[in-house]
Amino acid sequence: KTKTKNILIEIISALIIFLFAYTGLSKLIDHDSFENVLARSPVTKYISGTVSWILPLAEVVVAILILIPRVRIKGLLFSLILMCAFTAYIAGMLLFVSDLPCACGGIISRIGWLPHLIFNIFITLLNFMAWRLEKHDKLFIAKTGIAEYLYKKVGD
Repeated sequence: KTKTKNILIEIISALIIFLFAYTGLSKLIDHDSFENVLARSPVTKYISGTVSWILPLAEVVVAILILIPRVRIKGLLFSLILMCAFTAYIAGMLLFVSDLPCACGGIISRIGWLPHLIFNIFITLLNFMAWRLEKHDKLFIAKTGIAEYLYKKVGD
């Protein structure tokens, strides 16, 4: 059971690492285009210059955090927060704005708004599941004192 849970956490983490690294780097590589799309959005038009740098750098940092087992839980939480924000943004665009190009990086920018919303909801749910599983393990280890026991055994 624990092995299956760990494999699930690893698979979801790898998916999120790939997604965030890919989209973040795509936005940085094609920065001018990304900034232009943000400048056309009613939500980000006045802060497009700042957001066009902070957002992709944050995505890359989140991918790195998830990659490091010691801080993975923080990376999963930050990615969950970003995914919720991205999903809310897309839902808002679907409800209130028409004919707005997607500011996402890479191939994801080529899908329509509704498929993108569904994709984001799915990734957000996976992200939440991995974060909860990882958080539960950390709480269990902290409450039972297993970490101290393992540390002593490894030190001997």
